[in-house]
This record gives sequence, structure tokens and C-alpha cells, in this order.
Amino acid sequence: MSVHVWVTGFGPFPGCEVNPTDHLVKALKKEINSIDQTKGRNDDLASGYSIKGCFVFETSASGSKAKLETIFKLARETAIEAKRSGKESLPISVLFLHLGVHIEAKVQKLESSAYNEASFRVPDEQGLQLSKARILKQNDFGHSLTTSIPVKDICHALVEDGYHCMVSADPGRYICNWVYYL
Repeated sequence: MSVHVWVTGFGPFPGCEVNPTDHLVKALKKEINSIDQTKGRNDDLASGYSIKGCFVFETSASGSKAKLETIFKLARETAIEAKRSGKESLPISVLFLHLGVHIEAKVQKLESSAYNEASFRVPDEQGLQLSKARILKQNDFGHSLTTSIPVKDICHALVEDGYHCMVSADPGRYICNWVYYL
């Protein structure tokens, strides 16, 4: 099985003028490009896993939605091409790893859920400040999505390796939740 990984982060927002996810995603992209140039591939992280793209979103509803739609299209096209070429083992799964920041958190949080609610405590980078708005109009307000990824197991393994993290079911209602729900 092949797993295509797409990694995203965010730029600054009010209260977080330097977003660490911006730096993490850019550093990862630089590392992946270096691996691609020296070895011709970037699947050394784990067998079958390959990072296909790293992107930093503007911290805004419309900016992140537009970029996410582009990435979804690119992910579909990449998976279709990989299947056609026969260069990767089937089936091909696609994993979107969205990195966000909670400026008051003391530990890393692995989010397990997202909600069909946008209630921005501060305006986004384009000045939009939504309150009790649906992200997707076709779904009920407050509807939740839960990942199928075993975040509890991942968190447990990280803690055993000395990392400080926890599973969270509350990504807030700002742009991280917005992107996760889309």
C-alpha cells in the first residue's frame, strides 16, 4: 500500500504574529526537496509513505478554502497518475496532515474531530469574523467529523517516546477547524 501525505500549516494571525507551523512546513518542504534531488524520492520516512506536498495557508477562511481545493485536486491527480503508471503499490491512500497552533497550549494536541461551525474570536487575515456560521451549508450546524486515524494510539506512542501530547476533540472554531472540516 502507498500513502500520499500532504502537509499544511498556517501563516500569522492576530495574537500569533510568527506562526511556528509556517516555519515547520517550509523546513519540511526544503528537506523533502533536498531528499528528492539526492535520492530521486522522498519515501524514506516509513515504508510506503511519501510526502507529496507542503503548503502554508493564509490564515483566512477564503484563502485556506481556495488553496485546500487546489490541493485536493492535485492529490486526486497525483493518485490517479500513480495508479496509471504502476510505480506505486495499490491501493493508494491519501493523508492530509494539517498543522495548527494553539497559543495557550502546554502540550501538542492531536485533533480527533472537527465541527461545522465557524465562530472566529478574532478576524481572519482578510478581516472576516464569522460567528455561529456553517462551514458547509449542506450539513447541520455543529455537525462533527471524526478522523478514522488512530490518534489515541499515535498519541500513546509519542508519549512513550518522550513527547508531550494529548488527544483533543476541540480544535476551536477558527481556521484550523475550518480547514479540518472542509
